[in-house]
Amino acid sequence: MNAINWSDFTGGLTPRAQQIECLDRLAASQADVLLVQAPTGAGKSLIMAAFCRYARALQPRNLAYIVTPQRALQVQLAQGVPDLRVMMGASNYRCAHYAAYPESHRRHRGCPYFAALDAAIGAPIVVHNYGSFLHQRAAHFPRRALMCLDEGHRGAEALGLFLELEVTPEMERYLCAGPLLPQLQEMAVARASTPLPELNRMLRHMRSHWWLYGLPEPCADAEDAEPWMESQDARDPIDLRFEEDAGRIVPTLLSGAGHLLSNGGDRLLVFSATVLDPAKLLGELGLRGRTYEYVDLPSTFSPERRPIVTRYCGKMSQKYQAQTLPRLLGSLKADAERHCDEAGIVHTVSYSLAQAVATALDGPRVVRLQAGRDRDRMIADFLAGSLGPNRILVGPGLHEGLDGAGDAVRWQAIVKSPAPFMGDTRVQAIFRRNDAAARDWYAWKTAQTLVQMIGRVCRSEDDYGVTYIYDSSAESTLRGKFCPRYVREAIK
Repeated sequence: MNAINWSDFTGGLTPRAQQIECLDRLAASQADVLLVQAPTGAGKSLIMAAFCRYARALQPRNLAYIVTPQRALQVQLAQGVPDLRVMMGASNYRCAHYAAYPESHRRHRGCPYFAALDAAIGAPIVVHNYGSFLHQRAAHFPRRALMCLDEGHRGAEALGLFLELEVTPEMERYLCAGPLLPQLQEMAVARASTPLPELNRMLRHMRSHWWLYGLPEPCADAEDAEPWMESQDARDPIDLRFEEDAGRIVPTLLSGAGHLLSNGGDRLLVFSATVLDPAKLLGELGLRGRTYEYVDLPSTFSPERRPIVTRYCGKMSQKYQAQTLPRLLGSLKADAERHCDEAGIVHTVSYSLAQAVATALDGPRVVRLQAGRDRDRMIADFLAGSLGPNRILVGPGLHEGLDGAGDAVRWQAIVKSPAPFMGDTRVQAIFRRNDAAARDWYAWKTAQTLVQMIGRVCRSEDDYGVTYIYDSSAESTLRGKFCPRYVREAIK
């Protein structure tokens, strides 16, 4: 086989040696599923786009999808690249008709959403976020030759959000007392129309995915019956084991619905910095039984430029937090003072813990992240330095989508090991089914989030940044089987 000149497929960028090696392995593989564990700085965006273009060069009909968790990443991927088209949900386009009448939004002249949809349908590579792809695929985006999942470990979470039914208090008052799902199923089958627009939208969603919600197949001329692009086998009844919890109807066996993502392409390319266990990720995406190849890219960053300093102050679990937290906050304050001339972030797992940290640090440098619409803007302003010099951003959910490159973030602190919440309905269901397997899954999920946290600083080979970890519960994860070697070699 002749060597491939990957520069022909990188949009004018020069691929690095590690990227070329990865692309060569992907091109040589015959597997249905290609799993790539790519640490920070591996340049996965370039690899994905180049491989999509290479597939199309082999066969012009080889169109592709790239699906990423966040809208900001969509724009970043497609910026200035003519053969990539971004597709988002209707609410992201300035359409006056949609803003006024979202329930009756239809194609109309000058609608920016449908203009974007038409452009995406005809594009060789479409860049979706998980939500837009799952909601739009059945009606508008049939199976293509190649499907790329960016941050593929987020796939199960995206499926859960897509299939979960959230019953508002207003809906509960309208429905009868008792189990909610049987009532909704009955109303969906009867094609009931209610005075509640949100409930009507939920019933249409259930009918559109009837085989997932245990409904009979609708007749072909049903108004809201979505076309389905897959084999009849994919529409067989699936036991998702929905459970009700505080107005939410939660699916707890998501692998059965994995084909909603994985069947978007004849071949599937899955990227993540935290695959950690290929078999587990394949299981979550409903891919068991498919042939796969696993490519584990090493980090090219020097461990000395990205040290992980363990300053264990005790366990931060609920049982021990009251006695550990004062020691932890004292150590954190000392480290913050040590980095008085540098910006940093403090990872918390809740807004209440963020409040405690912000109160303890108590100074003009501290920016406490707030829930709600301003959250993304606050993060962007912090990274841009517009909140002022040497600020400390404190809050939960900073482990993904935050690019702390250069002086934007020079140090970070992890105050609590990010284990899955045991009060979550799905976590509880997993433990009820198989306790031994659940403990392994729990350790895997904890490692995924912890490694993602660690990856927020030192974003390139010439960058640098330090991570402090204060919760001694993290030790078992850092020394455990799911922790990548490039993380362990940076521990001090």
